[in-house]
Amino acid sequence: MNKNFFALCLLTAVSAFSGLQAETAKIQQIVVVDLGKISMETQEFSTLRAKLEAEIKEKAQAIEALEKKFQAAVTNLQTKAKDMTNAALEKAQEEAGRMQAELQVKKQNLQAYVQRVAGEVETKLVTKVREICKAKGWTVVVPNALYADDSVDKTNEVIAAMDAKVAKAPAAPKKA
Repeated sequence: MNKNFFALCLLTAVSAFSGLQAETAKIQQIVVVDLGKISMETQEFSTLRAKLEAEIKEKAQAIEALEKKFQAAVTNLQTKAKDMTNAALEKAQEEAGRMQAELQVKKQNLQAYVQRVAGEVETKLVTKVREICKAKGWTVVVPNALYADDSVDKTNEVIAAMDAKVAKAPAAPKKA
């Protein structure tokens, strides 16, 4: 009976130790990634960022052109208001008001566009990072930690994996 009891105790101890090892292994799978660095250094997100910056710049330049046109209309209205008839003055003021309203709408639309696109890009980034982290078997991923030892910082691994996926992806057909 003592042999059976000893064997049972030994088996229980081994099982507990195995469970402890499994928990320790899970703890070792906690990693840190820097989402900002990933978004700046991966091929996919660098290309996407450049494309979006160009779109936003184009829209901002259109707004700037409209703003200059509006400022010119206001200056013209101020300098020539004394010489204008009431009807002409009213028409010029209405046109300036219309331009100002259009300018405000365009600025709001651009701001909303930037916020929407930034949210979409962040969602896409987090989704791709999450997929890679799951594939690597990391159980907990902490983004943008205040401090992390280099041994748990897996940012460069994620960047390499994302760039490898881009390299393997077939090129999109060019539009004619």
